[in-house]
Amino acid sequence: MIKTPHISIIVPVYNVELYLATCINSLINQTFSDIEILLVDDGSLDGSGNICDKYASEDSRIRVFHTSNNGVTFARKTGTENAQGEWICFVDSDDTMPLDALSQMLHMVGNCDMLKGDHRKIHNIDASSSQCSIQQDLIQLQSTDFICECLKNWKLRGPWGSLYKRKLFDNSIFDLPRDIVRGEDYIMNVRLGNKAKQIAVTTSIVYNYFDRPGSCMNTFIPTLQFEKQFEKYLVATLDSILNSKEIKEALFYHRYAVIKTLYLTNKKLDTKDTYITELIKNTRHLNLSKEDNIIRHLYKYPRLAKTSLKTLRILHNLKEIIKPS
Repeated sequence: MIKTPHISIIVPVYNVELYLATCINSLINQTFSDIEILLVDDGSLDGSGNICDKYASEDSRIRVFHTSNNGVTFARKTGTENAQGEWICFVDSDDTMPLDALSQMLHMVGNCDMLKGDHRKIHNIDASSSQCSIQQDLIQLQSTDFICECLKNWKLRGPWGSLYKRKLFDNSIFDLPRDIVRGEDYIMNVRLGNKAKQIAVTTSIVYNYFDRPGSCMNTFIPTLQFEKQFEKYLVATLDSILNSKEIKEALFYHRYAVIKTLYLTNKKLDTKDTYITELIKNTRHLNLSKEDNIIRHLYKYPRLAKTSLKTLRILHNLKEIIKPS
């Protein structure tokens, strides 16, 4: 009888030949070795596919799947459908994991169905730390509480530094169109959190996120049209619990973060759009930061909406706080 691995690590791969070897090396050298690594080559046009095949020929724990270019959601789905481990762990192909990450994560997850750890941002992939940074703040949340926190806190939305029970995954988890090119992992986490009974959350750093200029996170330009489309899928995911007072309020924090980002990145944002005006009307009760209160006030007065981010920061630094009405 063939022994199944304890953890399946799924790595979507697309045109990352400069970083892929460093990523894979951080996985094959984990102190916890009862793993399999599924490299999903999403139609790479550079040498990434060949690098995947080379590592697979040298390590029996590695399996490679070459597909046409279908996007990261499809790649994660492909990996999950072929995974054999009790746990699923996602790693981006230009990132790394500290060498003791998996062992520490397994220790922290306990009897929970999910673990959400934290990450450190690095600007040189060779500068990745080889050890985790463990904090003594591990908490356990039930499904609704976790989703509320996910809606409020962007750090819980990514797939990084996480363990998921494989039994949580079904066809609904990755049911998103190709044009949702950012935030797909956010919806994935909400869907998985909705299925999990207990989730462990910690600020312990168990992942190294490489902040490279050409990544999707750094090149994507948000638009109001995209955010409206994205929210349709997010709200549909929340449908069964949307009547919860806590969820409704947490959703306002999500929406506020959206229009704040739009305001700071899109000079042509129409502040009279009903999506924005309705949201501003319903955010008066939220416990917003001082900077957010300034921005909310600017939304209400379109003539002030041309104020630059630089000016906004000056206002914040001088503590000339505009109180919301």
